Amino acid sequence: MLYALKKVALLLDEYHPGFKLKIYDAYRPIEVQAFMVEHVADAYCRRIAGILLSEAEDEIRQRAYDHAHDIWAPAVDDFSSPPPHSTGAAVDVTVVDTRGRELDMGSLVDEHENASPESFVDSDHPEAEVFHRNREVLSVFMESGGFARLPHEWWHFSLGDQNEVFSKMLRGFLPPNSTARYGRFVPRE
Repeated sequence: MLYALKKVALLLDEYHPGFKLKIYDAYRPIEVQAFMVEHVADAYCRRIAGILLSEAEDEIRQRAYDHAHDIWAPAVDDFSSPPPHSTGAAVDVTVVDTRGRELDMGSLVDEHENASPESFVDSDHPEAEVFHRNREVLSVFMESGGFARLPHEWWHFSLGDQNEVFSKMLRGFLPPNSTARYGRFVPRE
C-alpha cells in the first residue's frame, strides 16, 4: 500500500507539480467499523423516528442497519469477506493543489449525495465539468498505481482486497477465478 501510494504521489507531482494526495482514512480496526455502523444506524433512528437505536422496534432497527450498510461495510469477523478498510488494503483519498486546498470534487469525502464517480457526467450543474475532471485526475493517478476505485465512492480506492479484484474482473483485467491478496488484518500481540 505504501509503495503504491508513493508511486501515485510521484506521478501526480510529475504531471501536476505541487499537487499531493490527502489521505482521509486507511486501515480501520474492526471495532471502529462496528462503531461507525452503530453510529449511523442510531443517527438514522433519531432522524426518522425520533428514538435511539436501542429503543427501536425490529422493523425500524432493520431499516436503520440497512441504511448504515449502504454507507459502511458490515463489521463482520469473517475472513472470507472482511470490511475493506479492516484489511489495510483500502484508502479514502483526495487531491490537494499547490496551496494545500482540496480539488473540488462536487461532494466531500464520506458525503454520499453525488458520491458516485459518474455523478457529474452529463449533469447540468454549472461546475459539473470541473467536478468530473477533478475526479478523473484522482482516478487516473490512483489507477496508475494499481488501485481500483469503488464504483459508488469517488474517494475510495482498493489495492489487494476483494473490491479491487471484483472491479478488475468486471472490466476484464483479471480472470474470473482471481482472489484477493488480503483478508482481515489481525494485529500481533
